[in-house]
Amino acid sequence: MNKILFLALALCWAFNMQAQVSLTVQVNTPSDDFEEYIPGAGQTQTVGNLDAGSSDLELGNEAAGNVDPQVVGVRFTGVSIPKGALILRAYLQFQVDATAKN
Repeated sequence: MNKILFLALALCWAFNMQAQVSLTVQVNTPSDDFEEYIPGAGQTQTVGNLDAGSSDLELGNEAAGNVDPQVVGVRFTGVSIPKGALILRAYLQFQVDATAKN
C-alpha cells in the first residue's frame, strides 16, 4: 500500500500581507519517514530500532493489542520558505489504509 502524506503550508510574506501562497508537499521517498520503537508496555522490539521499510505508518503502536509502541518521524525536503515569510497555517494530512489492526 502506498503511503501518502502531505504537508500544507499557507505562507504570507511579512513585507506584503496581500501576497499569500499555498504550498502542498508530498512525501515521495521511503527515506523521508521512519517508525522508531520506544519504551512502553508491550514492547517486543528493540527500543531505538528504526523501521524505514514499512509500506505504511502506524501511529501509536505497530501491532494490535497496544503492542510495540512507536513514534513516527516525517521529513519534507525541498521546501523553500523565504526569509521573513510568516506561516499562517500548517497541517498534515494522512491517508488511511486500515481502521483496525489484526
